[in-house]
Amino acid sequence: MRRIIFIFALVLFPAVLVGQGDSGQKFIKIIHTVDLSIAVDSSGQTWRYDKEEGEFVRTRDSDWKRAQSAGSDRRDYDEEDVLLPPEVRCTKVIDGDINEWFDDVVIEIDERIEGKVTSRRDVIVKGLVTGDIFSGQTVTVESSGEVRGDIVAKEIRRERGGRILGQREEVLIPDITFPQISQSSGGTASILVMVFLVFICLITIALAPKYVGVVFERVQEEVVKSFFWGLLGWFSILPLFILLIITIVGIPVAVLVLPLLIVICIIVAFAAISVYLGGSLAKRLSLPSHSRHLLGVFGTVALTLPLLAAAALGFIGAEVLSILGYVFFGLFMFIAVTIGLGATISTRLGTRAKPTGGAPGTGPQAAVPPATPPTPPVSPPPPPDPESPPLSPPPPPVSPPPPPT
Repeated sequence: MRRIIFIFALVLFPAVLVGQGDSGQKFIKIIHTVDLSIAVDSSGQTWRYDKEEGEFVRTRDSDWKRAQSAGSDRRDYDEEDVLLPPEVRCTKVIDGDINEWFDDVVIEIDERIEGKVTSRRDVIVKGLVTGDIFSGQTVTVESSGEVRGDIVAKEIRRERGGRILGQREEVLIPDITFPQISQSSGGTASILVMVFLVFICLITIALAPKYVGVVFERVQEEVVKSFFWGLLGWFSILPLFILLIITIVGIPVAVLVLPLLIVICIIVAFAAISVYLGGSLAKRLSLPSHSRHLLGVFGTVALTLPLLAAAALGFIGAEVLSILGYVFFGLFMFIAVTIGLGATISTRLGTRAKPTGGAPGTGPQAAVPPATPPTPPVSPPPPPDPESPPLSPPPPPVSPPPPPT
């Protein structure tokens, strides 16, 4: 009797192990076709999904070869024919969060996301998402999709058969449009900005050449110092405005005069820094530099080059580099205008040039006595001709007659 029990236990124990192994078996690959779904486990056994039973059952190895020859393109089969549970169907597991701010996020029918999904644009769920979803636009859960977390989006759509197990919240999210030049209108706007700045520079140089020249000379002499003067000017605008508002008499000055004065300073500063940059480029690239207007055009084009580069990057689809280009353009323009603004402030809007030395208050504007014209050099006498006869010596001096006695 004991021997029979021992033999029975010896036979039953492997059977239990096999049964436990089958029940907890993990598939290493699944192929979905129009006709059937075939899986292979880690031991190499082939399984077929039985839609009536709702689970995988053992099948012939030839079915696996037939499924491989039929292909596994998920776009070719009908979702109503092959509608497996997400745990079985979603074999491509992605651990971690998904953060996408520039493109749509599409969770395919065989993908499983173990984390949160965040996107500024649309999110389309065809597979399984176990975490929360945040979208700045629309979240669409298709008939084969399932979300086991909360959804926060501007609009939430759920097709028939799709499942959302968490909470749904539709909020009004403002559209955050990053600068991208993917249309002709955006590129045209960048070119128009460059043309407008060139026009402003030329008009300023033509109307106020003296003031622009004084500011330009100050920039040439003291670039770093002008930059810090410009920073001081930016930080002084708000305190000066508040100080003028406090006094009743200063309210018209704060509302009318101060903004106009700031605009004039910025325009003169921009024209002067454009001439400065244009002169530097003309010197390094051997460009013509005989006209201050031409130097202003060169400098303005140099200032707007980052803007055009950002537009080109946006046109070819490099949105991240395009945004960095716009940021660099803004920073470059701020630094350049700040240097020009500092020179404008330190020269009192171009009305005060830097003294060149001498007594206090003297400078380039002081009267300078006119310089006497240089006398032409006296040409030496021509050398004597060797063929001509020698000149006779001069006669001796005649002594004066003696005085009468």
